[in-house]
Amino acid sequence: MKTACLLLLSLTALAASGGPHFGVVAGLASPVGELRHHDQLGTHFGFSAHLGLVAQGRLNDRNELRGQLTFLSFPGHSFPASKAWPDYRDLQMGLDWVHGFRGLDRSAYMLVGVTVNRFQVSPGGPFAGSMDSQTQSGALGGKVGGGFAFSRRFRLEGQFNQVQIKRFGASGLGFTPAQWVQASAVFQF
Repeated sequence: MKTACLLLLSLTALAASGGPHFGVVAGLASPVGELRHHDQLGTHFGFSAHLGLVAQGRLNDRNELRGQLTFLSFPGHSFPASKAWPDYRDLQMGLDWVHGFRGLDRSAYMLVGVTVNRFQVSPGGPFAGSMDSQTQSGALGGKVGGGFAFSRRFRLEGQFNQVQIKRFGASGLGFTPAQWVQASAVFQF
């Protein structure tokens, strides 16, 4: 239900802004906090990749709304071989407000967003006393970031993401929240 509402809000806002412009986002992400450093549940690994699609619509010369669907993978460190850490994956759908300081082309900008996530952990180490995969759908999150638009078609940006996952219970992952930083290249069509 949350996902459907967010999608409807995104499409309505983009349609009202004169139609969406589409693009692709790709880059590197690095887990921080317990997602990386937890004694038994962290990835204990530095970098991972993410890939996604964006649809954005301008509200005026300095503001736009951007819907996004991004897949992130956080592999667990497997060294030493006697201690393999869990792998995490996140399918993230969100809505960002982007504000350009001197417009949206050839300018620095900031962004704030809300996300709905499907966060999954796969066995690889001891976590929550279970060797089965755990999935949490509908986990809410938020992000803040900034970047620079080199042209209407190409941007570089950085973000800090946080997702409120369940710590305990049948689908609990043993820690909360999941946090990471990411650096992205955004290509618009």
